[in-house]
Amino acid sequence: MSPQPLRVGFAGLAHSHPAVDAANVRARGAEVVAVFDDDMRAADDFAERFGGASVPSVDALLSSAPDLVIATPRTDRAAELVRSLRGAGAPVFVNKVVAATRRQLADWTGVL
Repeated sequence: MSPQPLRVGFAGLAHSHPAVDAANVRARGAEVVAVFDDDMRAADDFAERFGGASVPSVDALLSSAPDLVIATPRTDRAAELVRSLRGAGAPVFVNKVVAATRRQLADWTGVL
């Protein structure tokens, strides 16, 4: 019996990080199951390119039961997005600069 592919969700589509990550996980046999971004058009385009469903919220992304969530949010939204993914039942990998100002760094207080 062949192993089940890893089910990967994407949260946030800032810059080139998610496209590179999606190509890499798919090349290694994983399945993209859902993608969320505040820009639904970007989420739709990403889902069309890499598979999975574009979803309107973090809750919808989590309801797709990903085994792993790759978060690549815009820096000013990083702490908020990761906070909403806590307790998701899946590891969250943040592939992004998470703070560029002292205020953004302070936003991480209590997140991890």
